[in-house]
Amino acid sequence: MSPSSAPGRDPGPREGFTLVEILIATFVFALVMGGLMQILTRTTRALAGARVEVEASDLAENRLREIEDLALDGEPPELGRSEGTFDAPLEHFAWILEVEPFAIPLPPELAERRGLPASVFEQRRQFGQATPILRVLLRVYPVETDPERTLPFLLFVVSPLS
Repeated sequence: MSPSSAPGRDPGPREGFTLVEILIATFVFALVMGGLMQILTRTTRALAGARVEVEASDLAENRLREIEDLALDGEPPELGRSEGTFDAPLEHFAWILEVEPFAIPLPPELAERRGLPASVFEQRRQFGQATPILRVLLRVYPVETDPERTLPFLLFVVSPLS
C-alpha cells in the first residue's frame, strides 16, 4: 500500500478551484463589468448630448449671421415671434425667433431732472420715430425637448439714426 492511499492521510495538495470560489469570482467580475457598463453608458449619453448642443449652436450662429447680413443690407427682421423647423437632414431641430424693440433705460436721475421719458425708445416714439435697436432672440433646440430649457442666442440689430 502506498503512503498516499493510506486511510486517514491527507491526499496532498488539491488542484483546481471549488464551486464556491468560482461563483465568488464570477460575482466579483459581474459587479466590476456592471459598473464599467454604467460609466460607458453615461459617457455615451453625455457625448451625444454635447454633440446635439454643438449642432444646435452652429445652426443658431448661421441663422443669426443671415439675419445680421440682411439687416446690413437694409432689411431688418420683422417684429414679433415666429417658429419652425429646419429642412432635411436637420428636421429634428426646431427654432423660435423673437424680435422686439429694445429700450435703453436712462438713468432715473437724468430722466427726472430733464423731464424726459425713462428710455431712449420712449423719447423716439414721442417724435414718431422707430427705435434704432432691435433685440433678436433665437432658440434652436431638438424637437423632442422643451425650448424654454434651451439657452437663447441674442443679437442686437442697430439701424442708423435718421
